[in-house]
Amino acid sequence: MLMQFQNYLTFENIYLWTNFGILPFWLMMLIIPNSKFTQFFVNSIILPLILSTAYIYVVYQTILVDEPIFDIFKLYF
Repeated sequence: MLMQFQNYLTFENIYLWTNFGILPFWLMMLIIPNSKFTQFFVNSIILPLILSTAYIYVVYQTILVDEPIFDIFKLYF
């Protein structure tokens, strides 16, 4: 099961799910910006920790793959 999860964590999937994960926070800032719930997430360190963990994992996997590091930017083209 752990190997299946690791095989699922491609760069494309990590990029996709981090973008999906940010959308609720953008919607909260658009719809209910003065809510205490929104202010908690905007002012807390939870979201940057989650995103930095994903980005550190991507950099770690890039170093292990032995491909040029700039090949990761093919996601944007």
